[in-house]
Amino acid sequence: MSVDTPWYEKNSWIMIWLLVFFPVGIYGMWKSSRSLMWKIIVTVLFAGPTIAGILSTLTASSVGY
Repeated sequence: MSVDTPWYEKNSWIMIWLLVFFPVGIYGMWKSSRSLMWKIIVTVLFAGPTIAGILSTLTASSVGY
């Protein structure tokens, strides 16, 4: 009987989800057994620009641009 590896333990699936729909990729990355430093770095690289874009849009709309 073979034991299947969960998708979040496979680097290729995590990378695909990070590129296609990053919230699922980040969830899988944090659920995996990767190192904490790797998880923090990837989260900042993917979530940081998204949060900055949302905040800049909110700031621009409140100024009237």
